[in-house]
Amino acid sequence: YPVLIEFPSLDRAHEWYSSELYAPLRDLRLAASVSDAVFFDGATAATTRGLSRSADAPLSDVGFDLYRDVHKGIRHGLFRATERAGHVDPLDDIALDEERRRIEHLLHLLDVHAAHEDEYLGPLIGCHLPVLAAQLQREHANLDALTAEIRRQLTALGCLTGADRRIGQHRLYLTLSEFTAAYLQHQTTEEVEVLPALN
Repeated sequence: YPVLIEFPSLDRAHEWYSSELYAPLRDLRLAASVSDAVFFDGATAATTRGLSRSADAPLSDVGFDLYRDVHKGIRHGLFRATERAGHVDPLDDIALDEERRRIEHLLHLLDVHAAHEDEYLGPLIGCHLPVLAAQLQREHANLDALTAEIRRQLTALGCLTGADRRIGQHRLYLTLSEFTAAYLQHQTTEEVEVLPALN
């Protein structure tokens, strides 16, 4: 299970992790569990952009929400796939093959969803909301690149063994996490900017 700890800065987090005060607890944690510590810069104005967009979105103007149900299903699939990828034992061939099939199935559904949106909503958005259409195209290009990378990693994972497979699985988990974050931002664009503007 993920544990998040906030520090005033990235430097302070590294200082804490390397401190003599935390050393006995760190050693105990490492001896009692399989875990990874990941340090990253926290929220900035750029990364919290989606929060302010959602808080200020004119959702009362939306008469019909054409995204809501399908986006809920997509979120569920993304969260579940990411969570499972973080827990699967990469040395268990059967579990890993099943997880690879699930991820590929999810990517296929997302491909079909994107094609449907491009065919039916793309022309409407392009005609009436050209600035948002350009933004959606950039987001789609980023998601397409991440999808291709996930598929490349899924294929490569089948050829790896031992420690290399463990590293490959972790890399896949991180790329899937990045993809999920990008997809959530894309859904926010559609739900809080495109949808109210179309209504």
